[in-house]
Amino acid sequence: MAIVSMKRWVALVLAALLVVSVIPAAAASGDEQPQPEQTPEITAATLIGDVTLDGKVDVMDVTAMQKNLARDKSLSGYELLVSDTQRDGRFTISDATEIQRYIAEMPYNPVIGMPLGEVHPDTFPTEAPTEQPTEALTEAPTEAPTEMPTEQPTEAPTEAPTEAPTEMPTEQPTQAPTEALTEQPTEQQTQVPTEQPTEVPTEQPTEAPTEAPTEAPTEAPTEQPTEAPTEQPTEAPTLPVVPTVITLNAEELTLGVNEHFQLTAESDAAVTIFRYHSNRPEVAEVSDSGLIKAMQTGDAIITCTDGTVSATCMVKVCPEATSLTLNKTALTLGVGESYDLNSTINAGAAAHHRFYFSDNKDVAPVTLSGGVVTAQAAGTANISCVLLNGVKAVCAVTVLPMADSLTLNQTAVSLTPGGSFDFNSSIPKNTAAFHRAYYSEDPEIVSITKSGGIATGQKEGKTRIYCEINGGTRAYATVTVAEMPEIRTVMVEHLRAQVGNHNTPYVQYINARSNLNVTMSFPWCAVFAWSALDQFATKIGRPNPLQAAKHVSDIAEPARKLGALHNIYDYDYTPKPGDLFCTSALKRPIDGGRDHIGYVESVDTDASGKVIRVHTIEGNYAWEVNGAFDTYVWRGTWVPGVPNEYQSAMVEFIDIEKLFNVQA
Repeated sequence: MAIVSMKRWVALVLAALLVVSVIPAAAASGDEQPQPEQTPEITAATLIGDVTLDGKVDVMDVTAMQKNLARDKSLSGYELLVSDTQRDGRFTISDATEIQRYIAEMPYNPVIGMPLGEVHPDTFPTEAPTEQPTEALTEAPTEAPTEMPTEQPTEAPTEAPTEAPTEMPTEQPTQAPTEALTEQPTEQQTQVPTEQPTEVPTEQPTEAPTEAPTEAPTEAPTEQPTEAPTEQPTEAPTLPVVPTVITLNAEELTLGVNEHFQLTAESDAAVTIFRYHSNRPEVAEVSDSGLIKAMQTGDAIITCTDGTVSATCMVKVCPEATSLTLNKTALTLGVGESYDLNSTINAGAAAHHRFYFSDNKDVAPVTLSGGVVTAQAAGTANISCVLLNGVKAVCAVTVLPMADSLTLNQTAVSLTPGGSFDFNSSIPKNTAAFHRAYYSEDPEIVSITKSGGIATGQKEGKTRIYCEINGGTRAYATVTVAEMPEIRTVMVEHLRAQVGNHNTPYVQYINARSNLNVTMSFPWCAVFAWSALDQFATKIGRPNPLQAAKHVSDIAEPARKLGALHNIYDYDYTPKPGDLFCTSALKRPIDGGRDHIGYVESVDTDASGKVIRVHTIEGNYAWEVNGAFDTYVWRGTWVPGVPNEYQSAMVEFIDIEKLFNVQA
């Protein structure tokens, strides 16, 4: 009896405290008794973001949302439907920020301002109010059986499942009752102490075995008071009352005149009231909500404060942009590909906001602020980038079916260490593959540029390179890297050092060593060939096997007599780096009929080893291109046996090894 009397006494005292605590809350609100909240009429035409239900989304709605945040009010029903702009089932400062961006006409969540009837029902958590009671019930059984086993099974689920009124008198005399009173009518709270004394002694013995058959009724009161105070305080104070830090969404900002930017702030406090200030409002003014507007060129500091804590944003205002260009004015993509458009403006200006639009989103949509174009279907679209002042640039996009096959210009190539080859790829007609990436299966043997396809031999060996397009389609080529004999290595290095030289030093060189009296206007390809050969002979310490010559045949015929000249129609000879070549309109020129001469730098072969292209270093290179006189040493490209527009073809090669080995 003493124990029962003590419980009644405690229950009565707690009930009195509950009643006393609810009176100030009622007085503060101006109501003597809590009245059921009137739910405004919500229809399919109600706008998302229209918290005040006045038919528009404006500053008043932001103010209402901020007041709810300041009261730490959990929203449900219609308030959650119109306030949850981010559609995550919660109401946070980010939802209010989205509406501020909407009012400022900045990029915002597109559902704001839309009628509820036009948004898919899955967008909003319509079952949110029914989920909260289930969470409360999962916590209540762990504590209720030890304190009030008589009331939980019969009353808690039907009357107040979310608040577990039987726990409040014993566990939380100061915090829990105040939470319960704000959510339930006071009549329910006053019933708690009257029911406990009568039900505890009569029903406890009958229900205790079903819920806790192994524990004695006297153990619960000794365990609960020690556990409840230690659990609750550790979870509740998650945020400090006074902020210690403020974080802004921008610390530095560059705007063009007349542009605006929504500055947002966050702090580590539960409730915050941010105030914004500009040290130079004539340059950049800021509103109470943090909306910055660039007024004139200059620098300004925007300060955001909350009590004694502050954060700053450095703002630089430049002249507004007057011109705009895109990195592509025309673009062809395959279905499924994407491309990132970039824009540039006139020097010294600024344009923070650059918005992208597509006039055919079914074919090629584009991200509003990023400019990433995605090819979705075959067709055409115009992608526009627009500044706030109306300045615009356009890119014409054509979308074709994605290529399903790929071919390389060579399937087998031989290189020397340091030598290179430019791979190109082709796809079927009426298809597209903008992105073509090149890779090497062994970069230590052959490296290759990812976007250009230029392969470079690194060391001796054999590997494969491949080109890949979107979807994984690939084309392969085999690349063999082998060292040249030393004489050829030295010759190629010597020739590469001549590229870009003027003809003057070669004319002077041969005139100093002969009586040929070559003039500067003389077609000097043979002069370069002999001078380079003579300099090479000096470099390797051997005599030049050929006499000074200014005509092609004066070099070719002596080489024939030495057994070093090979005609492509008579000999099965593969030209190599360092060899000389001769061109002619005749297949088998004899003594005369040759019109050009130069050196072989590298050779391309097909899978069978057949030479398909010869890369050269030669003087008077322009003759090959347009028949004009040229005064520099350049690189060229020939296909053996195929005549150019002047009917001259590469038909002969002079073996550099044979040329010098015979003389040795």
